Amino acid sequence: MACKLTKSTKAGVDFEGKVGDQVQLGVSSDSGGATIVSAVYDGKTLTVPWKFTLSAGDKFLTVLVDNPVPRDWTTIQEQCNGTVSVLKHYPFDPYGPTQTFIIEAQ
Repeated sequence: MACKLTKSTKAGVDFEGKVGDQVQLGVSSDSGGATIVSAVYDGKTLTVPWKFTLSAGDKFLTVLVDNPVPRDWTTIQEQCNGTVSVLKHYPFDPYGPTQTFIIEAQ
């Protein structure tokens, strides 16, 4: 599966994609300890392997990450047939472990 999300240049939108495309999330970190605890797309709770299908319009994707190492560089990514596309690369904050993105699909 090729990566389906592209960075958006539209105000208030983080990523764009095509309605009906399937996206799979993953996470990595320098320490190797980061994991996805839960994820919600368009109000629907996702389950392992963290896949969802893009719906029309602007939809929220919220990802709760856990990492036993505070400030460890962590990457939320789209997994695409052996490659990855970075959605966010950041120092993990245990006091704010949730990341939210707005995805527009047309």
